[in-house]
Amino acid sequence: MHAPGVARPDNGRYSYPPESHHPPLQTGWMATSDRIPARPGMTLWRNAAQLGTAKVLSSVLGLLWTVVLARSLGLSEFGEYTYLVALTVLLSLFAEGGFANIVIRDVASDPGALDRTVPTAMALTLALNLAACLAAIGIAVLDQPTTGRFWSATLAAAYIPANGLFNMISAVFRGHNRFDYDSTFNLIYFLLFAVLSGVALLLGWGAVGVIGAHVVRMYLVLAASAAVCMMRVGRLRIAFVPERARYLFKEGLPLVLSGAAAQVYVRIDIVVLSFVAGTNAVALYSVAARFTDALTTAANVLGFASLPVLAEMWRDDPRRAHQFTQATVGRALLLTLLAAAGGAIIARPLIRHLYGLPFGVSGQILQILLAAVPLSAASQILSALVIASSRQRALVWIFGGAAVLSTFLNFLLAARWQYFGSAASNVATATFVAVTLWWLVQRLEKERIARA
Repeated sequence: MHAPGVARPDNGRYSYPPESHHPPLQTGWMATSDRIPARPGMTLWRNAAQLGTAKVLSSVLGLLWTVVLARSLGLSEFGEYTYLVALTVLLSLFAEGGFANIVIRDVASDPGALDRTVPTAMALTLALNLAACLAAIGIAVLDQPTTGRFWSATLAAAYIPANGLFNMISAVFRGHNRFDYDSTFNLIYFLLFAVLSGVALLLGWGAVGVIGAHVVRMYLVLAASAAVCMMRVGRLRIAFVPERARYLFKEGLPLVLSGAAAQVYVRIDIVVLSFVAGTNAVALYSVAARFTDALTTAANVLGFASLPVLAEMWRDDPRRAHQFTQATVGRALLLTLLAAAGGAIIARPLIRHLYGLPFGVSGQILQILLAAVPLSAASQILSALVIASSRQRALVWIFGGAAVLSTFLNFLLAARWQYFGSAASNVATATFVAVTLWWLVQRLEKERIARA
């Protein structure tokens, strides 16, 4: 998510091929010099509104649909479904946090990246996510070594490669500032799942049917997004070019590692909780986590939306990019603090009313988890600036440290206080990430001033 400028022979920071090997750069609105928004603040908030509205609406509808799932499946089967879905998300290491960020960054700054970099990025993403499928099955069976768990985990793991490719296509949309396409597919994503899982419940297929619906809708959305991308943006290929792979690993490996670490830090709580307390505890915790996911999704959209803007801004005026980031973080914190405070007030009666008394304790869990929402919003925007400034290697240490801290705290606290310990671990780790990223951004600005 950075791409400070179209690569040129005198720019040694990027290992693009010689200029003569590049396809001709486009002119008009696709040319880099013409794509810098006159009012970057408006561009960011417009993009955030487009993607955020769709993501929040999808999350809210998904949240309401989980009420149906929880009541229909019961505590045990709902816990099994939640655990397997969380595990596949955890192991979707490259869906949003690695190569996709490089694609957004480079496509936003260099139109030729669609032909040079994206095919290899998709090939690498597919290969690595196929490996993640095997890891997901292994972890699930290790947790519960039964034949039923093996087949359920195999079905759930089929989601991973389709999700990775879809996120690469979404990255292309975002790099072209086409957040409207991304937003539309977020709504379709939920609607398909609601229809397919509803049919599965009516047919009495239980948790396995719902997991199957979760997987099938991903492949349908992937096919639709690929068709739209081909018609509106350009043809996408999956191809492996060694030179492009070296570039992606050089520029993207820190983001891949930090993205993987970030997934661990966000999702390890459910996986560890299943190991130490069982899937019933997972069901109670996940109900609360669904609510915070909806708020965090809205907050995190600012990170996605700010990346293309900051990438272009950093290229021309790093000082302005830093000031813009600080102002955006302040506004995001204000909005999310108000949302979290309101949520904490209504958490307990809302959970009891929607899910019933068996899930009542989830209201207390939700009150704890809400404290992480403002921290997550700030972290997303700060991470975008770090990537825009080509300092993404620092994210490896930050999110790697968060992954280690989260894993340690979850095993320590969840073993003693179950879901309450998991919630406290989540907030503590989110605090670590936000504070460390803030310190890093301030350090980058001091270094820039010293060089000036």
